[in-house]
Amino acid sequence: MRKRWLAGVAALFLACILNGCRTQAHTALFSWDPQQVGQTDQKEMDEILSVYGIDALYQLMDRKNTAGLERFMAHLAKQGVAVYALAGETEWALPSGADAMEGELEWLFSLSGSLKNGFSGIVLDVEPYRNERWEKDPRQGMKEYVANMKRAYESCRQVRKAWPNAIPMPIRTGNT
Repeated sequence: MRKRWLAGVAALFLACILNGCRTQAHTALFSWDPQQVGQTDQKEMDEILSVYGIDALYQLMDRKNTAGLERFMAHLAKQGVAVYALAGETEWALPSGADAMEGELEWLFSLSGSLKNGFSGIVLDVEPYRNERWEKDPRQGMKEYVANMKRAYESCRQVRKAWPNAIPMPIRTGNT
């Protein structure tokens, strides 16, 4: 049963590879603090990026806090750091969450297009094993998760945005 779940996720990524998605290894930092974008003093961030050799930042965006985003991204670009928009809600693994996920993607695409140098891509961090569906019926939960991730992949592909999806550890290891 778990092998079929993993096969579904593997098929999703195989489709990405076959459709010509570019992959590149990064040393990345997940930043779940949207306030980071508006800060004028980036010394702490700069030090972390330098010490750990980070070349990609996965940054959570906040619709209410985009002031300073252009400056923030230009600052990171000078350091050779690619900025990816980070988003994710547990509900996005459910059919009822698909429209909200699409709405967030549309907003991120629009935001990216409004910037001089848009996002390098969109990173979705959806944790399907944290919702009730998964607890009640993991097999169905995986089907729904994969269906929504395919939908997100297609949206990103249509606007030519990289889509490095964060696969939750329990799914990758089969410990669900």
